[in-house]
Amino acid sequence: MVDVLETLSKLPEQVFVPLNTDPCVVTALHRGIPGYTPVIRHNTAEAAQAQCNRLNDATITPAQIEAMQVGAMFGWHVPGADPDTYNT
Repeated sequence: MVDVLETLSKLPEQVFVPLNTDPCVVTALHRGIPGYTPVIRHNTAEAAQAQCNRLNDATITPAQIEAMQVGAMFGWHVPGADPDTYNT
């Protein structure tokens, strides 16, 4: 069984990622909260990704970003929401 509080303690407060269905839209994902919040729309996916890279703290890892995406979409109780399950 997944310990949700332990999983959440491994994640940043928020991360910024391009929206899967429209990569020109930058979205914010918040730890422990389902779904996403649209932030801004860019003309290109590259510009959106560049802004996400600037907005995300330099200490945020790819594993944490992926875990945040999984948790926001499928729940914070699933194994994929734990950054320790990330495969490089």
